[in-house]
Amino acid sequence: MTAVPQQVIGFLQASAPFDSIDEADIRVIYLTNENKQALLAQQGNALFLIHTGQFLVKDSDSPLRYVSEGDYFGYGNLLDETNIPIELEVDSPGLVYCLNEQRFVQCLQQYPEFERFFNNSKAQSLQN
Repeated sequence: MTAVPQQVIGFLQASAPFDSIDEADIRVIYLTNENKQALLAQQGNALFLIHTGQFLVKDSDSPLRYVSEGDYFGYGNLLDETNIPIELEVDSPGLVYCLNEQRFVQCLQQYPEFERFFNNSKAQSLQN
């Protein structure tokens, strides 16, 4: 078992609804232009939470959007059970936390606030 850095634990505890997730379920990746394709493919359908870095992302039928610290992407595929390829440009490389599809679904079932958060996020993005 690998020890989770205190920095990861602190960030997750300060970022609702991620504060309810066991940090052992989180994978940490460092996204750059050079490795983005390989790392995104390796993660598959997952929820991505940005700790550091700035990115331009398209993860659904909606237009490209800028994301940075505290933002997340990939949840649309998980909620809709689709597999829309994520397009990503790296403005500034950074640390990104990944929650795989299986654990995301478990969190939706275990934590009502987690499910509410992502369903509300999806509804807001559809309205915008």
